Amino acid sequence: MYIAHITPVFPPYKGGMGMVAKEMAAGLARRGHTVDVLTPEYVRGLPEEDYPEGMRVTRVRPLWKRGNAAFIPQLFGMLGKYDVLHVHYPFFGGAEASWLYTMTDKKKPYILTYHMDTAGFGVRQKLFSFYRAFLLPQYLWSSHAITVSSYDYAKKSFVAEIFKKKPEKFFEIPFGVNEVFFEEGEAQKESQPTILFVGGLDTAHYFKGLQNLLDAVVKLRIPNAKLWIVGDGDLRQHYEKQAEDLGIERWVQFLGSLATHDLAARYRSAWITVLPSLDVSEAFGIVLAESQACGTPVIASDLPGVRTVFVPGKTGLAVRHGNVDELAERITQLLTDRELRENMGKEALAHAHTRFHWGSIVKDIEYIYQQVLKSL
Repeated sequence: MYIAHITPVFPPYKGGMGMVAKEMAAGLARRGHTVDVLTPEYVRGLPEEDYPEGMRVTRVRPLWKRGNAAFIPQLFGMLGKYDVLHVHYPFFGGAEASWLYTMTDKKKPYILTYHMDTAGFGVRQKLFSFYRAFLLPQYLWSSHAITVSSYDYAKKSFVAEIFKKKPEKFFEIPFGVNEVFFEEGEAQKESQPTILFVGGLDTAHYFKGLQNLLDAVVKLRIPNAKLWIVGDGDLRQHYEKQAEDLGIERWVQFLGSLATHDLAARYRSAWITVLPSLDVSEAFGIVLAESQACGTPVIASDLPGVRTVFVPGKTGLAVRHGNVDELAERITQLLTDRELRENMGKEALAHAHTRFHWGSIVKDIEYIYQQVLKSL
């Protein structure tokens, strides 16, 4: 098959959606398909990685861009040659062109991966509300198949109404992790209690909840406990200032963005990984899967979708989103109970092996394509 993956972001941009698009495309190429990734060219001259034979990345220059939105109407004229169109949503500025093309060729398989709901403030909130009311339903109803990272999230998200009316259109496809995280590396834990946070430190990823984690660290009362923060973005200085204002800057280390192997080493040496997401903008939490693949237990918000990535009480602990006191209590519980922490780490590794290998996930994606093609 000749397949197009259409995504608003792609590495080297750090973020779950771009990583998922990359791994899906690469996995399909390894299975003998020809795959083009079509993504906006936000910055010129970006270095490209070596991709598997059969995979190509085309960065399309947008007529307008803001944040992770990019208006690229020229996509419309690029899609006729493909056997399958696979759109990663939300993609403001690109989803429209893809949808309009499918209106001219309704026999063209059109697959949509619904990554997450959108949320915002002020003008953005009004624009998102308009988009959800008038455009999103068009994209969903016209698609031949919709993949979601969990049915749990679909039932609570903006796709809930369509999921209820047309459940056969939906497929639950969890996101996988890079095989580097499954490699058996040095598992020596830090001598000091070490908390790991991994996430974008930009406005687009405000919902990761780092501000709450910093507030919780103040309440820990655990000698020598330290926090590693992996990620970068336009809010980094804001978070650094928050740590300074809270008086915890000596225990907080901002590591910036890390290469995959270096990130895996941090997962393995940290005692726990924490993802205190704030709202339904967090639909999965790929860092939870990565951490478990490295044998490190997790603490995460009890949000739809997120709570399906780990097994609360077995591979990690759940907390009510936005509750800083409870977050501090759960962190303290895991940092001070070595037996619990080590048992959860073993369970986390076993859980990751059963759910997050891209090889089996890509086969499921391929099966969906085949079934849609047969039905048209």
